[in-house]
Amino acid sequence: MQNWTGINNFNNPNDMWRFWKNTFNNVVEKHAPLRTRRVRPSKSPWITPELKQSIHKRDVLKLKAILDQKILMTGPLLRDLEIM
Repeated sequence: MQNWTGINNFNNPNDMWRFWKNTFNNVVEKHAPLRTRRVRPSKSPWITPELKQSIHKRDVLKLKAILDQKILMTGPLLRDLEIM
């Protein structure tokens, strides 16, 4: 628990503000410290619209292949696939 009564020791509003601000910042730093995050640019110049379209087509074909194999498989083979 933070002792806020120390603010009563000051007569000058600027000193009171400094005390309050420092006390508050100490509490914030203790309970919610700042974290540094690495941020990279959102755009990658090598990812072109054509590449995105190819990636999407690849993913759709992969999903179709998986679904087709599940339909063809029966019995124990299907159970083994679902376990993975």
